[in-house]
Amino acid sequence: MYKPFVVLPNYVPDSLCDEMVKESPHFPEKLAGVMGKESPNLKKDRNSNLRWYPLDHWIVPKLCDLANTVNDEHYKFKITNLQCPQFTIYKKGQHYKWHRDIYPPEKEGPYPGLVRKLSVIIQLTDFDKYKGGNFFIKDFNNKQHKPENFKNKGDVLIFPSFLLHQVTEVKFGKRNSLVCWFMGPPFK
Repeated sequence: MYKPFVVLPNYVPDSLCDEMVKESPHFPEKLAGVMGKESPNLKKDRNSNLRWYPLDHWIVPKLCDLANTVNDEHYKFKITNLQCPQFTIYKKGQHYKWHRDIYPPEKEGPYPGLVRKLSVIIQLTDFDKYKGGNFFIKDFNNKQHKPENFKNKGDVLIFPSFLLHQVTEVKFGKRNSLVCWFMGPPFK
């Protein structure tokens, strides 16, 4: 039986989280879009900023090892690729409403024929540095959960990309996270 999500509290050392935040200005920042929507209403659907880390970034092998271990133990999805890690910034008033990370396979581009299967999030900001910005996920029975032990710097959350999830509006401060998606052939 699948677990709807796996939480690894304090998995990433503070020093590595701080390094990811410190180096983030080296990558261009842009307003996030919404996958599959050409002109989303960002105030309604998604309002956050992001930066893309390259696939040769030092965190990528660590993410791959972690995702493979959790996938082998809990999900057994066929994983063949990953997308570039996304450094996500939620400032006061920003959010991401209910959504799934999976979308139909690309016909062209860097990942033809593949879909997102496993989502990995590293929390890069301690919860006492912001208010709001809570992560919620719905399980296979559509029951809503606020994962325990996923709120502080270094906490990691891994879940199937097809599950609905959201980040509520940040009321104060700034919430940083690193998200990566592991891909493979479509589910059968």
